[in-house]
Amino acid sequence: MPPYALDEERQPALFTLSGACTVEDAQATHAALAQTLAAHDAVVLDLGGVDYADITLVQLLLSALQAAQAGNKRLELAGEASPAVCAALRLSGVENVPSVKALFGLPG
Repeated sequence: MPPYALDEERQPALFTLSGACTVEDAQATHAALAQTLAAHDAVVLDLGGVDYADITLVQLLLSALQAAQAGNKRLELAGEASPAVCAALRLSGVENVPSVKALFGLPG
């Protein structure tokens, strides 16, 4: 079962990721998030429940940021990302990318 849930009843739409976010579910998760971004002007990501993340989650987040920017959509973070997400961002070296800094409220 993919590690995401979608609440389209609320505005903006809420896309929640939880549990392990790995390559096994990346394709389905990417497709669902891309479809959500295409259907809504604004999407809120809840990453607080992610307890394990590999590089595919980082790639998925970068893809979502690019799609949001290209489509003039708003992508926001609900609360704080989990320590697992923050660690994956640091390990991948993207924490200094301006759009990543802005989404995650990173200093600098």
